[in-house]
Amino acid sequence: MSKSIYNEAYRDLVDAFKRARIDAGMTQWDVANVLQKPQSYVAKVEGYERRLDIIELFDLARTISWDPFPALQRLFGDGGDPQQDS
Repeated sequence: MSKSIYNEAYRDLVDAFKRARIDAGMTQWDVANVLQKPQSYVAKVEGYERRLDIIELFDLARTISWDPFPALQRLFGDGGDPQQDS
């Protein structure tokens, strides 16, 4: 199994966050400042060097007033149970 950091679906999610951040008119520094983290934290996320857990994803989303659910639904296709075996 490939690491999620290299998974195409994970990259799509990060790309959606980055687009939303830019659309919100916020820089990496702005986001990091609100979260009280170094700018490199956001840069590593957007550069696929740092994997996010679900809480971190929602913290980032709240910071830029972004609803991550449409992006998550695209990742899971029909919105079915991601734990269900095929």
